[in-house]
Amino acid sequence: MGTHKGRRFMLTRLKRAAFPVIDSPALRLPRLERLLEFPPFVLSLVCSLLLPLPQTLLMPAIAAASLGPGLALATALCWPLRVEADTVIGQPGQGGIITIRPSSNSVSKQQLQQFVGISGANSGAKALSLNRVVIPAGASAKAHRHIGSESAIYIIQGTVLTRYGEKLQYSIVNHAGDFLYIPAGLPHQPTNLSASEAAVAIVSRNDPNEQEHVELIEAVPHAHP
Repeated sequence: MGTHKGRRFMLTRLKRAAFPVIDSPALRLPRLERLLEFPPFVLSLVCSLLLPLPQTLLMPAIAAASLGPGLALATALCWPLRVEADTVIGQPGQGGIITIRPSSNSVSKQQLQQFVGISGANSGAKALSLNRVVIPAGASAKAHRHIGSESAIYIIQGTVLTRYGEKLQYSIVNHAGDFLYIPAGLPHQPTNLSASEAAVAIVSRNDPNEQEHVELIEAVPHAHP
């Protein structure tokens, strides 16, 4: 098979595997795992071709980076190629209203996919941040605490189990429509209880640079929620 035909064949297979994942709100991770059967140079090539599109391979790869070394590899390959920038309307620091239209996402220290809405860096906010956070189906964040900042959370979609306490000995289950308050410094670890649906939440903190004050902690094993 010629080089050109061979490349088209590989890309066709990859696109067929990737786009059902990208288009699915549930982020079907088994389909994504199929992409990782290909050599790294192929993944790198695909990233460079797909990143200019409105929906990208990067989104599910980053969201699930904590679920396996292969996904982390895909994230590492794609991350340097990301070229999209958030739209900022207004002039931070000039006393007017600032609008942020996120067009890209990132992975937080606690290994959650997040779309940064309001931060000190993009809006000039002095005392708060506001993000949209996604937990893929069946995934958990790394256990962590937010040093010096309280959290207010509104769950838009999904069902989330949150373990909390110094030894993560307590737990609570919340559903779409619930508001949560997490005191500053409280260790916690959210888990998406759905095997098919991503959990989505809006998260606000009284810290304009909240990622700088995230502290990861060692999770205590548990049998079942």
